[in-house]
Amino acid sequence: MPEQIQYRPFLNTDPPKIIDLWRSQPVFRGLHSNVTVSDLELHIFSKPYFERDGFFVATKLSGDGSTQVLGFAHAAFDVQPDLSDLNRSIGIVSQLRVAECEQRHQIEDSLLVMAEQYLKSRGSEELWFASRFPQAPFYLGLYGGSRVPGAMIEDVAVVEALKRNGFEISKQIAVLQRELNQVQSISGRQQLNVRRNYLINAISDPIEKSWWECCTLGMAERDRFTIGRKKDNHVAGTVSYWDLQPLGSCIHSNCRGLYDLAVNEEDKRQGLACFLVCESMKRLASQGVTLVEAQTEVTNEASIRLFEKLEFSLVTQGLQMRKSLV
Repeated sequence: MPEQIQYRPFLNTDPPKIIDLWRSQPVFRGLHSNVTVSDLELHIFSKPYFERDGFFVATKLSGDGSTQVLGFAHAAFDVQPDLSDLNRSIGIVSQLRVAECEQRHQIEDSLLVMAEQYLKSRGSEELWFASRFPQAPFYLGLYGGSRVPGAMIEDVAVVEALKRNGFEISKQIAVLQRELNQVQSISGRQQLNVRRNYLINAISDPIEKSWWECCTLGMAERDRFTIGRKKDNHVAGTVSYWDLQPLGSCIHSNCRGLYDLAVNEEDKRQGLACFLVCESMKRLASQGVTLVEAQTEVTNEASIRLFEKLEFSLVTQGLQMRKSLV
């Protein structure tokens, strides 16, 4: 007779059992396999918007009377466009982890239904899994890489569960990497002109640009680089990197995640982004960084061309999966 599964919200005694479940999952590049209770506290439970009632746990009683966690689904919310507060009209199923067992599909489906009902009851009109790229409320550093790009294509059981429950692939996110053992300046007249007229400025541990950045990356080691015009100190663009720990330790010896690359609209199409990223990677390499990861939508042709020019290589993809609730 199948074992009876019980479902309930998160309890403070759950983290060690969640760790056991997480570590039992199939290992793939985008999942930090050696997660600790401290990791869960830093990346999940300490966030100011963590809601216990949105963290659903599936359990069963073991033969010795102890409780085993067989799965969990974590429901959360997107962020407002100005990154100042939550946007509850868009729900995020931040994570789904279920043990390999006879009732796995039943547990996955039940947890997803509970997460969906919870988010819908609080005003959500659509759901995304893990993130609405590039914004993710939880698990940055534990899942995905430099950002959380939705469901990793290697996360087969989760992708199948999402499809079974009405989620559809909306976008594909390219995960790209560049080793920094030999970073050379880009040649050409345009890049030479940029070098003559612009300077790169490095800022270690910069002040967060928004409430959201403070919540998601405020505890991480970060570096920001700006590109400014020599003649009048006009700042034309910025790029930021973070030390993508603890997941980074599973990817490379010393890696950084590139995020928040932006050039002012009036300064675009001058080769500034290429120069900024190239020179910033050279600075990082001089500090001992060995690899940089970046992510972008596969349909963003300008971004893909930029990273190809900078010799980034595609290593995997994330699937942005969405479900309408109206």
